[in-house]
Amino acid sequence: MRKSERAAQARRELDRGFAAADLEPVLARPRGGWIRAIRNGLGMSQEALGLRLGVTKANITKLERSELSETISIGKLADVARAMDCRLVYALVPNTSLEHTVRQHHQGDAVGHGPSAPGRTEPRPRRQVPVTLHRRMFEDVWRWAGTQRRRETNIGVEPAQIPTQTKQALDDASYWHTNDVFDIDERAARIHRRLVAVHPFPNGNGRCTRLVADLYLRAIDRPIFTWGAGGKLDENSDPRQRYLDALHAADGDNHTPLVTFARS
Repeated sequence: MRKSERAAQARRELDRGFAAADLEPVLARPRGGWIRAIRNGLGMSQEALGLRLGVTKANITKLERSELSETISIGKLADVARAMDCRLVYALVPNTSLEHTVRQHHQGDAVGHGPSAPGRTEPRPRRQVPVTLHRRMFEDVWRWAGTQRRRETNIGVEPAQIPTQTKQALDDASYWHTNDVFDIDERAARIHRRLVAVHPFPNGNGRCTRLVADLYLRAIDRPIFTWGAGGKLDENSDPRQRYLDALHAADGDNHTPLVTFARS
């Protein structure tokens, strides 16, 4: 078997394993870190854990802080896990399937788009934009921020379709921009609606994809949307209901309510 064939087989086996695994609970690291969370769950003080490890309470504080800053060694974290009758689970989890990553890499520009029309400046939307934004927006809230959804939900496409559908949405956005398809506000609203319909992440999809639309507007020197004049769209409220109604109308290709809401 050739090297390329062995690599392809290894990718397929890993992709099947990742697809079958429910990794979201593990990726969502507790705010205070795993050491503190497990220790508190066991009703164990820092002094008690220190006795098991043969170190002081101050050393346990340093270990908990080093976990949060991601400077703790794997070996030391494994020692702490054993002291609390746990085992360390270590893995590198791809944001998308390995097969998709390799296929995109072989295409040359994995996430870019074609050149702009002569004399035009194009913001060139890219597939990784939502991933990068989501990570930056929520990295202090969710350990898994920027990681693609891996389970089916009652909204959004199947997880395996997320990379393809996200790229297609941004390819379409690039085409709309280059060819002046739709009014600018409608174009931005459509970008948001297409991406939020994909539902790429377990949570935070609305906030992230609204920001994508706003960044598009800013890139072409247009005022960003106000999205209901600051109403909290992640809580039950009148602005949220109007927003959901507008999205429902956009699902039927009527984007006027969504544009009106976004500018309200």
